[in-house]
Amino acid sequence: MGTRANIGLLENGNVTYIYNHWNGYPSGVGTILLEHYNTLDRVKRLIGLGYISSLGKFVGDEPEVINQTKLNYPLKWRKENGGHTFAKPIADVTVAYHRDRAEEWSMVKAQNEDESYFSSKEYLTDTDCEYLYIYKQDKADQWAWVAYEIRPSRLVEIEGRGER
Repeated sequence: MGTRANIGLLENGNVTYIYNHWNGYPSGVGTILLEHYNTLDRVKRLIGLGYISSLGKFVGDEPEVINQTKLNYPLKWRKENGGHTFAKPIADVTVAYHRDRAEEWSMVKAQNEDESYFSSKEYLTDTDCEYLYIYKQDKADQWAWVAYEIRPSRLVEIEGRGER
């Protein structure tokens, strides 16, 4: 069973977020986000994948890994010729349900909710995630990750996980 998490980007009062299935702990997903997804561009590229099975250091389209992942080729070709797929992922590359397993986009695309939704009873009781990570601007207009543990009645901010 995975330790699930939502990963989101807060802009203009709305959070665009995706689901992550494996290793959602602060020591897993939290650390990878802090160390490797620390620019707005990289976070947007991650969210653009839609739901993910596992978070890696790379989205997969970066110049340093594209020759290994073969993500510039269709999934069928990658399955037959050894590129990055759901069944045979390349180390440190994020595994996405749509791109790497051909799941229906409408079922795995990023969701968008008002920021207040994440503290609502609906979210707190219906989500199957244990953690929530939101990339947002702080009071000094610097972008930073804020991590929360999801409890049945409230979100609990995890100390020290929003800064490097």
